[in-house]
Amino acid sequence: MPVAQAEHHKGLGNKYFAEHDYRLAIQEYSTAIIKDASQVTYFTNRALCYSKLERYNEAIQDCRRAIELDSHTGEEAA
Repeated sequence: MPVAQAEHHKGLGNKYFAEHDYRLAIQEYSTAIIKDASQVTYFTNRALCYSKLERYNEAIQDCRRAIELDSHTGEEAA
């Protein structure tokens, strides 16, 4: 159930992003991350919102976390 809830919040984040409401999008992506912190997309989407708001340090942190998650995913697939 948390995965479905996370995807729901990601969808809301995507909606707000499309409407250029980056603050609300960040809130939704953050909720998705709380529900399922294993999804690279949640972090990259939130990083893009932070970048749009010129909150670059937070964007970099999310990008680093996404890279870390992605590299672990690659290790599991090998």
